[in-house]
Amino acid sequence: MTSNPLSGESGDEASRRARGGASRSEAAAVSVVMAFERAVNAGDADQVVGLAVQNVEVGGPRGRGHGRELLREWVERAGIHLRTRRIFQREGVIVADQDARWGGDGGDAEEHTIATEFVVRDGRIEAVIRHDDVDTALSAAGLHAADEVALR
Repeated sequence: MTSNPLSGESGDEASRRARGGASRSEAAAVSVVMAFERAVNAGDADQVVGLAVQNVEVGGPRGRGHGRELLREWVERAGIHLRTRRIFQREGVIVADQDARWGGDGGDAEEHTIATEFVVRDGRIEAVIRHDDVDTALSAAGLHAADEVALR
């Protein structure tokens, strides 16, 4: 089995990625991100915090910080509803291209397109950083359009 010297992927991994497939560990990391989305949408701060490491990095347009309590406060304050449209991933780094609504009862708020960058290791979120658009998020995460994986 040969390895791509730039990505470190084997020929089989590169072929699988080109077909939009994901390894078990990649699929598990995406599952964590989707569980995060479901918990955020439900306003379940306990569930969101349970998916994260103790010193999780939390970031967005207003700055960055660390810790589960900061993440909990964000979930309780944001009143956000997310819908992931596309996923990009490589080696535990994930960008979710999302539709987002803040506030309201789900029907009153204007929808925006955002992107969220995640770092997931050993089934836990180490970082969650919101970006204004997918191109900015992909650049910050070191990902590219070719890193898109199929949503299930």
